[in-house]
Amino acid sequence: MEKGYKIIKLPEYEKEIPESGSDICRLFKKKGELTFISKDSINYLAYVAFPKGGIPRGNHYHEKKLEFIYLAKGKIKLYVRPANKPEEKPEEVIVEEGSIIRMEPMWAHENQSTCIKFLNLLSIVFNATSKYSEKQNENEEKIRARSIALALFLALIFALALFLALNFKFSLF
Repeated sequence: MEKGYKIIKLPEYEKEIPESGSDICRLFKKKGELTFISKDSINYLAYVAFPKGGIPRGNHYHEKKLEFIYLAKGKIKLYVRPANKPEEKPEEVIVEEGSIIRMEPMWAHENQSTCIKFLNLLSIVFNATSKYSEKQNENEEKIRARSIALALFLALIFALALFLALNFKFSLF
């Protein structure tokens, strides 16, 4: 897999799956939709609801874990790039409802709902992986640590500015 990810638009069938049909598909019956997401064993499964208004999720990569992301509802933007090239601009891919994203290890990825806030819509994703660990991967912890460090630094700058404003009677804004 050259790009490190693959978007699979699931075939859709009415009433029954034909003999020549795919094992992984969406089946629409009177009772509703039945989606066959994977025929392989899954060691981890998560449900993710993306907030309305486009708040991104993810921004990480997995060193060894193969990840499958099924978009059950809505539409998302997927941003991907090789994990070893942080300076590279991520590729933006629009993923439609009823698609599976196969994310290979060592590919950084971030997802963002494209649903519009005032329409009261959201994107719903199911995430399945080949492996799971309590701590997750070391790189995810590093990304979180950097985010926390940046937040603490900004809080320190704000506190210092507030201190100066109160003690030397000048306006911050």
